[in-house]
Amino acid sequence: CAGSDTVTLTVFPAAFLFTSNDTAICSGESARIHVNAKGVKSFHWTPDVRIDNVYSLDPIVNPIANQKYRVYAVDTNFCSDTAEVMVRVHPRAMLQLPDSVRLYPGQSYQVEPGGNCSYYSWFPPLGVSDVKLSNPVLKPEVNTRYFVTGVTEAGCVINDSISVFVSNESIVDIPNAFTPGSGVNNKLKVVHLGDATLKKFVIYNRWGNPVFETNDINTGWDGTWKNEPQPMGVYVYTLEAVSPTGRVFNKQGNITLIR
Repeated sequence: CAGSDTVTLTVFPAAFLFTSNDTAICSGESARIHVNAKGVKSFHWTPDVRIDNVYSLDPIVNPIANQKYRVYAVDTNFCSDTAEVMVRVHPRAMLQLPDSVRLYPGQSYQVEPGGNCSYYSWFPPLGVSDVKLSNPVLKPEVNTRYFVTGVTEAGCVINDSISVFVSNESIVDIPNAFTPGSGVNNKLKVVHLGDATLKKFVIYNRWGNPVFETNDINTGWDGTWKNEPQPMGVYVYTLEAVSPTGRVFNKQGNITLIR
């Protein structure tokens, strides 16, 4: 005796989940990922780490480090599938600038920002040597607030600003003490902020003898007279200088030589 029969097997697709492409964010930012779950009975995302809704088709994630998100699903035919999206996290852009600087006549300021940015853009361009440099020279004619946008190699963006205050007059002064030798304050010099022309700078000892005299604002007294070191004590000075605007500085007073 013989017989036959047939059986029809229906094979459903094993891969029915399709996710958005891998993506990247900057530290502190968020990204929206997506899964196409048409015909899906149930699904969920794992891990439940910095994701707003593990049962959403379009959850928002904001991981603090590289994170792979997987979605697991069962369709109406009770087949299961999984897919994944990699979210890479780049270091956030960093930029350090002083809040403000002050310039005196003839001065300029070269910016030296700290941080990890590779590309820069400065605004406004007036008084900026190059708006695309990280360290341009700033020399505005009036008080100006400069805004800068920094971008890292990964495309992370940061904005910052610096105020440049412009003084119309120079400042001229004399320290009240100095120590001859090899230290930082080893010479007594005229201190000036901004351009100034020195007419005369004279230092006298206690007997009224001039022990130092110059009209070079960058030259200072090293504490000697006729190649002889002068004793510790109080000396008298007189100073005359003029600014580019014609302002005259006449100063006199005491300085102390310390050994």
